Amino acid sequence: MLKKNDKVTIRIEDISKDGEGIGKADGFALFVKDTVPGDFVEAGIMKLKKNYGYARMIRVIEPSPDRVEASCPVARQCGGCRLQTMSYDKQLQVKEGIVKNALEHIGGFTVISEKDANRPERKPEAVIMHSIVPADPVFRYRNKAVIPVRTDREGYPAAGFYAGHTHAVIPCDDCLLGPEENSHIVRCILNWMKAQHITAYNESDG
Repeated sequence: MLKKNDKVTIRIEDISKDGEGIGKADGFALFVKDTVPGDFVEAGIMKLKKNYGYARMIRVIEPSPDRVEASCPVARQCGGCRLQTMSYDKQLQVKEGIVKNALEHIGGFTVISEKDANRPERKPEAVIMHSIVPADPVFRYRNKAVIPVRTDREGYPAAGFYAGHTHAVIPCDDCLLGPEENSHIVRCILNWMKAQHITAYNESDG
């Protein structure tokens, strides 16, 4: 019987809509962040429910053929880019599957792909789902950013992004999703705050 803090080795077989890899141990589905379908990993169990649980990835024993090196140095800590260790082609496949699944199970549609649209056995009520359109370029496309500022341990202002499901700020002055101009603006603001001895907002005391 599995319990909290147990270590298991599992094959990641699927991925959730939130970007967590899904594998099974002793019949339990485990959601494991920072994994890619096809990975064989060692994971530590953090929480168990009746039929599923959550685990953290300890190490990759055998990487998936779709695993790549993340372009951003803080991708694993940051809560914004959960798929950076997955090849872009695989990301498109996963995202297309998530949309198709939502249309079928939430929307109640019968969904078929473009390549199956002209098949004689096509059901008349079926709707055609067109292929996902890839981003071009893959990075630097986002034109909006919300960048929280906190005071670091040394008392200096630091900007970055929230770690997943927390308000802990991971310092990062250049998000690869936004234009390069953003990083220049952030650095100017931080330098101004330091020069003027302006402190960042503190959530704990307001």
